[in-house]
Order: sequence, then structure tokens, then C-alpha cells
Amino acid sequence: MGANGLTASCGARGALTLWLAAQSTAGTRGAYDSVAGHSSGGIILPVLNSASGLSFGPREDALARALLDRPDDATGKRVRALWDRLTATDTTVAEAARLLDVPAGAIPRVTGEEGLCR
Repeated sequence: MGANGLTASCGARGALTLWLAAQSTAGTRGAYDSVAGHSSGGIILPVLNSASGLSFGPREDALARALLDRPDDATGKRVRALWDRLTATDTTVAEAARLLDVPAGAIPRVTGEEGLCR
């Protein structure tokens, strides 16, 4: 956990966390869209009545968004087939995007201002 009370969820794991949560129900998709629409530079999900929460960088958010724009069934099948690699601690957003056939242009370049995800 960072000094600001946030736990960074980075790399492929972070993107998958956002995708899994957002696509699980219409309500969570709507909530994700609302938060994303009011955010820039990533997503912060505070825990209610707490000073803690999760932080996702802009690259993780972009990959999750790209996956959400695809059919859930096909994406889910691909994610299940690649689960071990996608959930490995060293799998980057760029590698996950390649594995999931997400165009490189859909993911922002690393700028040094990724917040807790560097």
C-alpha cells in the first residue's frame, strides 16, 4: 500500500481485475463507465468508509476498456486459455495486449507519469 492509502494494481493483473469487475454485471459496467468518465490518468476505486482503495494506471485502464469493447464470450475464452500467463506477476500491459490481440495503438505509451504503476 502506498503512502496515500492506495494499493496499485498494475500490469496485466490490473487490467484483468478491471475487465473482470466491469463485465460481470450491467451495474458494474455502468459504475466503471461512470468512474472512467470522470477520471484522467488512471482509475482510483476507494473502499467505502475507508482511507484505502485500489489504483489502476492509464495503461491498465486502456487495456480493460479495449477488452470491454469486444464480445464477452470470445474475450473470456481467450483470457481463460491464457490465464496463467496473464496473471503472472511479470506480465506487462503491453505483453497482455499482444497476447489478446489488442492493437498497440489502443494502449498509451509509457510517459513516466503512470502514478503508482511504473
